[in-house]
Amino acid sequence: ASVSGTASGTASGTASGTASGSSALGAAFNLLCVVVGTGMLNLPRGLADSGYIGLPLLALMCAMAAYTAVVLGRLVSDVTHTADATQHRPSPAAAHDASIVLLEPKAGADEPAAPTMPGSYADLGAASFGPGGRWFVNVQQHLTLLLVGTLYHLLSASNLVALTDGSVSMPVAILIVGAVLWPHCLLKTLGEV
Repeated sequence: ASVSGTASGTASGTASGTASGSSALGAAFNLLCVVVGTGMLNLPRGLADSGYIGLPLLALMCAMAAYTAVVLGRLVSDVTHTADATQHRPSPAAAHDASIVLLEPKAGADEPAAPTMPGSYADLGAASFGPGGRWFVNVQQHLTLLLVGTLYHLLSASNLVALTDGSVSMPVAILIVGAVLWPHCLLKTLGEV
């Protein structure tokens, strides 16, 4: 059995047994590998440069990340349960509640619809703070994606300069890395790489 499905292949939703995509467990594992791998490569140098204050700061950041994960989990649970409660006991005040947006339409008159999980972080922002929360979370997500891509681009160019012992200048290295990566932006999915 693989991470993305069962031995019979029915977990992915295809009859032939071939996987049509990654499961949530597979996606979480891949994300964990990328984040932990990037962090682990930089951890020894970071601790060496920070001195004795580095270890307590690392412990503090670890505790902050764990607390953030707990709060995010509670928020998803609360939004889902709030939507479930408003579905079974609707009230006039609940008609304007942002969490109702997370409900699926009823299947039948006697069957209440099951609440859905929030589809994105923006849904959580909207359920917590209204339309302003959705806007704020969307802006933060897009800024993060843009700036992390920029950071990796600059790190790649810096590595290219270091590998060539300075014979390639930083602006030229940035252009080379950009030229190598630009065709990938034209692909629909990274599965085509």
